[in-house]
Amino acid sequence: DVVILAIGSDLMLEREGHDRESIDFSEGQKQLIAAVASASKGPVIAVVFSGGQMDYTVLLENFHIDAVLYAGQPSVQVLGVGDVIFGRTPSGQTVSPAGRLSQMSYPANYVNEVSMFDFNMRPGPSVWPPFSNPGRTYRFYTGKAVVPFGFGLSYTTWRYTPWDPTSASPRVVSLPAIRAEVARPQTVGHIAAGLQATAVDFFVNVTNTGLIAADDAVLGFLVPPGAGTAGVPLQELFGFERVHVLPGQTVTVYLGAQGVRFTQAGADGLRYYLPGTYTVRFGVAATAQHGMGFAETTITIQ
Repeated sequence: DVVILAIGSDLMLEREGHDRESIDFSEGQKQLIAAVASASKGPVIAVVFSGGQMDYTVLLENFHIDAVLYAGQPSVQVLGVGDVIFGRTPSGQTVSPAGRLSQMSYPANYVNEVSMFDFNMRPGPSVWPPFSNPGRTYRFYTGKAVVPFGFGLSYTTWRYTPWDPTSASPRVVSLPAIRAEVARPQTVGHIAAGLQATAVDFFVNVTNTGLIAADDAVLGFLVPPGAGTAGVPLQELFGFERVHVLPGQTVTVYLGAQGVRFTQAGADGLRYYLPGTYTVRFGVAATAQHGMGFAETTITIQ
């Protein structure tokens, strides 16, 4: 038998006008998780219902928990969860998950490391107790995520291979139009049309190395020069694409990076051109050990 353990939070704990006080599971739910996991003779699948991400440590460290499925905070009827759990629809159609976490999972203590009144994204000192900020989101958080942004697994396996149609190695690109755009007068908070257009094209070959046809959501990240220093983000999502690939087949995925991805905002809110060597990541490194695609390459912006 399979045990499906539904846990998390509901509108009693988090809703418009009422913030939750913890991102951890309650003590009662922790006791329930431990009791069910130890008593079960078969697989235990935890389905987490929550409007925001939670600290999954209590689930991930329990070796009796075979899988964790984050379902968000749906309405009364939950469609599709059973299909994903069992890998098929009631009619027998094969189903493989391809979802990706749109929010990173912070450790529970994160709520004590930064004030809810501190809206700064970047790490640094704070005027609010505890007078420090470890950074917010996958772009700036300096701690170790419980589950990183973009994490997601599949019932098949994948291989990513970056492909450059120019065959240039190393790849060097000059972006004079972007350099000229940021030299013009700017309005803080407004991204000019010239920066919103695609500036650099990227391609990655996505191969289904498993046994079942499945979708794959391919994420592209840029790690800029000086990442994590002087207000420069650790990495930044620049594109994503969802494709359906049959077993043994390869699909070439295109991801375009806007010109703004090769600029940064200074302390005054104005954007400046940031040349140098960028690391390009396809996929999330933490998923590679689970058979998901992940690859890196570099590009130098002049």
